[in-house]
Amino acid sequence: GDRVYFVDNRGEVLCLDAKGLANGKDGPIQDEGRQITPTNLPALTPGKTDADIIWALDLTAAAGIWSHDAACSSILIHGDHLYLNTSTGVDNTHRKIRTPDAPSIVVVDKKTGRLLARDEEKIAPNIFHCTWASPAFVEIGGKPVILFNGGDGVIYGFEPIKIAPPKGAVATLKKIFQFQFDKDVPVGEVHWFTSNRREGPSNIYGMPVYAEGGLFVAGGGDVFWGKKAAWLKRIDLPGLKPVERWSVELSAHVLSTAAVKDGIVYIADCGHIVRAVDAVTGKELWSYDASGDFWSSPMVADGKILIASRRGKFISLAAGREKKLLAEVDLGVPVSATVTAANGAYYVATQSKLFAVRKGAVVKTLGH
Repeated sequence: GDRVYFVDNRGEVLCLDAKGLANGKDGPIQDEGRQITPTNLPALTPGKTDADIIWALDLTAAAGIWSHDAACSSILIHGDHLYLNTSTGVDNTHRKIRTPDAPSIVVVDKKTGRLLARDEEKIAPNIFHCTWASPAFVEIGGKPVILFNGGDGVIYGFEPIKIAPPKGAVATLKKIFQFQFDKDVPVGEVHWFTSNRREGPSNIYGMPVYAEGGLFVAGGGDVFWGKKAAWLKRIDLPGLKPVERWSVELSAHVLSTAAVKDGIVYIADCGHIVRAVDAVTGKELWSYDASGDFWSSPMVADGKILIASRRGKFISLAAGREKKLLAEVDLGVPVSATVTAANGAYYVATQSKLFAVRKGAVVKTLGH
C-alpha cells in the first residue's frame, strides 16, 4: 500500500509513509528532524521532501541484538507481519559474541512496530561473523514455511505465526526443520578459525530460494575471515525433511542469492564467475568470467541475466542453456546491490550513484 518498510544503519526497523511529509504528518513519531540530524547539532526542520516516520523499532533495545557492520536484511511481508534477519553478530574484535541469547530472526507487527516473535534456536554463539541472509516465504505441500539461512551455516524452516501474542509478550517461532549446509565444519569455539583461510565454519549470505520443487542455497567460507571453499546446493524437502540432492563447487566465496528460471539455476561468486547450472542434475551448463568479484545476485528479466560486479561492470547475458554475452558496460563505481527490473527499466544502485537504464531513454543526470 502506501507504506515503506526497511532496516536502517542504526539497527532500527522503520515504517515510512510512501508520500513522505508532502501529505502532512502521519503516525505518532514527531521528531523526524532529530532523526536526520547528527546528534551534536541542533535538529533540522524537515520539509515536504523528507521522510514521514510512522513508527520505529530499535532491535538493540527491543530484541537484545549486537549489530555487526550494517543492516543486512530485506524485509519479508506476510499478512500483517514483517519477518527479518536481525543482523546480530560478533563485536569489533571478530572473536566474541557479546549477546549470546540474541535472536537471528524476528517478527514485527507491520501496523504498530511491536515485536511479536523471535527464534529460540540459540544460533548466536555459533555465528562466525554476522547474520547476513534475508528470510523467504514458501508453501510446500500446502504448508506455509518461513525459510531462513542462519549465521551458523544452518538452513531453518519455521512456521509463520498465526495470532499475535498478548501485549507485552513475545512468542517463539516454531521450528519445522533444520539442515546443516556444510557437514565438514567445527563444532563449538568457531572463532578459533577467524584467521584460517583453509578450514573452518561455513556461512550463508544469500536468501534461500525454493523453486521447481527444490531448495537452492549457496554458501561456504566467510568472505572476510573464512575458508575459500563455497558451494551451490539443491536440497529437496520430501515431507519437509531436507535431503541434499546435489552440490556444485564454486570458484571462491559466495554472497549471491541464486536465481532459478526454466530449469536453470544462475549463481555468481567472488571468483569472478557467473554460472548456469541444470536445476535437476546439478550439471554446469556454462560459466562466464567477468574479471571482478560479485557481491550482488543475478536477476533474470526479459530473457536476460542482469548482474553488476564490484569492479563496476554492468553485465547482461542471455538466459538459457548456451552462453551469450549481450552487453558489458563499465559504470565506473563498485556495485554490491542486485539489479532491479520494474516498469520497463533496470535500476542499478552503485556505491555512489543510482542508474536507471531503458531502451531509447534520453540521458539525464539528477543533482543528488
